[in-house]
Order: sequence, then structure tokens, then C-alpha cells
Amino acid sequence: MTDANGDDTGFAAILDPMPGYQRLALIKHGQLTDIWINDLSDKMPAYGSIFMARITGIFPDHNRVQLNIGQMGMASMRVANMRGSKSGAFTTGALIPVTVQAEPREQKPAQMRHGIIRETRFAIIHHVPDTSGQLHLSQRLKAGLANQQTSELMDALDTLRKLALAHDCQITLREPAQHHPIDMVMASILAHVKALDQVAAESKITTTQGMLAPALSLAQIAEQHVQAEHIRIDHDGRLWADADIDQQIDIALNPSLTMPEGGILHISTPPGAAVIDGDSGTSRLSPDALASAMITPLARQIQLRRIAGAIVVDFPRMDHAGKDRIHQIMLAECADDPLRPMCYGWTKGGLYTLDRRHQRRPLSDILDCHIATAKHAAIAALRQLWQSGQNKDGGNKNGLPPQLYLTKAAQDWLNGDGHAVYDAVCAGLPLPLPPEWITVQP
Repeated sequence: MTDANGDDTGFAAILDPMPGYQRLALIKHGQLTDIWINDLSDKMPAYGSIFMARITGIFPDHNRVQLNIGQMGMASMRVANMRGSKSGAFTTGALIPVTVQAEPREQKPAQMRHGIIRETRFAIIHHVPDTSGQLHLSQRLKAGLANQQTSELMDALDTLRKLALAHDCQITLREPAQHHPIDMVMASILAHVKALDQVAAESKITTTQGMLAPALSLAQIAEQHVQAEHIRIDHDGRLWADADIDQQIDIALNPSLTMPEGGILHISTPPGAAVIDGDSGTSRLSPDALASAMITPLARQIQLRRIAGAIVVDFPRMDHAGKDRIHQIMLAECADDPLRPMCYGWTKGGLYTLDRRHQRRPLSDILDCHIATAKHAAIAALRQLWQSGQNKDGGNKNGLPPQLYLTKAAQDWLNGDGHAVYDAVCAGLPLPLPPEWITVQP
């Protein structure tokens, strides 16, 4: 496996730019930590997408409202203290701007937050109707600035506060803003504020429910995590293959993870929870040493598989003496997770418990080829077609890429749900693809 060159923290990003089905892999020291897919055939509301939503139901006892967001169906939104003084802002039939905070899962609709929100590397920018501008600092940033008498960022707070007031938005500065040149931070925030101004202006004249703005592009997401020089564009698939990304995805889709030390992690994810059973297997390590060795791969798999809800871990044969140390190691590992799981510690029965909030759909829902075999076969064929068109080594007459071989089921998917993906790929080819270039296999 080739370790993509990373930044000072070991992170690197590989972006597969195939039109219609772009992929972004985030890698740390050669290990896949997260993956994003921009799939034109996906009809689910994505995290960070912004909608105009019509209120179709109000449930004060549950502090929730039901929303219609247009072609993507229904959604739900939690409202604090609905019986309080601000509840009048939500009436049946009203049209309000909302942003996806959690994607649909397990027969549950997408979860929304009121307002127009954009989460960037340096700040969270939030437009709320009839709310004046404010500047806030995240808890991590406050802690980082607590021992500093002065810094470029502190000197710029007044400017950022005036920016928030001028644009009627709430700006929450994030911890990475402390570690980058202030001119870079200011330029990034200003660009996103201006972009959201346009979305906010459109929301005021929109008269029907539907999407106002899509989620961030994969290139923008990559820039949130790594510096631009460590984002590698993979036109021909070689970077993806050299980093063994598909193999690491296959491992993350397997219910059992075998460790080099001989132990095994059995990962089960029933609706709303997860059970991780540690098995000593062939390991010769002591129970305490084996539990310690399991924590890093365990935490990585929780993040990569996008496991959410209550999580119960059964470490093999743990005794009381080592439990506090294991808890401290788990706290340190989970601190690197962007969703910051809550580590509760040990039950009386010796099980370790934690909780991770839901944000994006589980990895198995979007990448398990056994769930949608026709779709994944069609996308694999389109990727081969696209990549051969990029590296121009197809060797066919008239400069056309190799012929496209599909099963009947894959062709049916391309003619139906996958039509937008197919059109996007064909539009990016050097020459139009003749109909006879597609062969349907029995």
C-alpha cells in the first residue's frame, strides 16, 4: 500500500473527479478515515444541503415540526421549547429555510435545523430569519486562546463581529482558525458569507418548497480537512488503487475485523445502536494489552463506518485494574473524531459504553455492492470508460474508449435512476459515445 503524502498531521485527500459520481477519500498515515460520494443518482438530502421547507405538522409535546422539502420528500426538525414565546414563528403551511443536519436513516427522515447554515473549516455561518448578527467562539477555540495575551486572530475579532452584524448572520469561529494565517481565515469566511447572502436573498422570494443550495462540493470538503497541496486529483484511478482504498472499504463493510495481534472485532449494527464484541482469537497478549491494541482500529472503524447511536464494547476478559487506563485511551482516540463521541465508561457488568451522534448515512448504505449490485456494476463500467478517456490509452479506432459492457440489470439502472450519472460521464468524454459502443451481456 502506498502512503499518500500528507500534511503535518499526516492527512492527505484523494479526489476521484468522475462526473456524476465523484469520490473523496481522506487518508491519515495510509489509513482510510472517511469517504464522501457525490452521486447524481442519489435522491436523498445530503448533509449540509439547504432547502425551503413547508411546515406540514406541529408537535409541541415532542418539540418537533414535520416538513415537506419537495422532491426529496419529508423531513423533521427539533425546536427547543415549542410552547415558549418563539413558537409563533412556526405555523402550519409556513415556508421556512432549513439545513440538513442529519441524513435519513433506518426509516427515519432527514433531520433539519432552522436557518441557512454553512459549516466551513474556519467557521460555522448561520443565517436565521429576523436575527441580528453575532460572533461566537467554539469551545475548543476558547480553550486555545485562553493562555494567549494577543494573537492575530484576537486582533481580528472586532472585524469579524462587524462582518456578522453587516450581513445579519451568526459566525462561530472554529479551532483551526487559530493555526492558519489570518488573511487566509478572513478571506475564506468572507467568501462563504457572501455566498450565503445570495442563498438568503433567494429564500426571501421563493414561494415553494425545494432545494435552495446543494451541500459543499467534494473539493470544498477536502479543503476543510487538508491543505490544498495535499489534495491529489486522481484522473486515471492509479492513486486510488495505490492507496488500497477499495480494499479498505471492503474491510469496513465486513462484520469482523481481524487484527495483526491476533484479536478479532465483531461489529454488529442493529437499528439505532452498535455492539462491538472483542474476541481474543489467536492473540497471546494479556487482556489489558489486547484491549489497548483494539482501541485505535475500533475508533477508526466507528468513524469510517459512520456508526451512530449507543455503542457497547465488550473487551475480552478485562479485569478491573486496567479499566481506567482503557477509558483514558478511548477518550484520547475519540477526541480525533469530528463528531466527538461521548465516552461514558464502564457498566457494572464490565461493558464499555459510548454514544455517537448521527450525521451521515452508514457506509454500508451507500457502498455495499451486495445491496445494489446493478448500480455498482454500472458505475464500475462507467468509471473504466471515464478513466480510459482521461488517460487516452484505450487504443480503439477513432480515438474512442473501450466498448462498454453491461448486464441487462446494469443497463436498466443506467436508463432509469442512473441516467444523470451516465449523461455526466458521456459529456466528459473526448468524443460522443456511439450507441453501438454499448454491449449488453446476458
